[in-house]
Amino acid sequence: MSTAKAKKASPKVTAIKSASAKRPLAAIAKTAAKKVNSGGLDLQATLKANPDKIARATHNQDRHKELSGKTVQEALATRMVDARDIRYDVAKGFMLLGA
Repeated sequence: MSTAKAKKASPKVTAIKSASAKRPLAAIAKTAAKKVNSGGLDLQATLKANPDKIARATHNQDRHKELSGKTVQEALATRMVDARDIRYDVAKGFMLLGA
């Protein structure tokens, strides 16, 4: 017979409690606003499709029509584009930024 000792059961690990865990979930949800990567764009600026310059690709034309009239923040929320796409479209003249 071997004289090896049986391993002891490890104590249960409890989750580390954070300071926010003491608040109700509704209070946490109110304070946790989504961060939007605006890429240096004004989130309240309105996008408008430029009728004088139309993209060659039909999927880009459709995207410009879909986003026309929306603010930058609303356009980013659709997840159709990110800030790089909007900056490119504005730089190339496909979209216009309004105040």
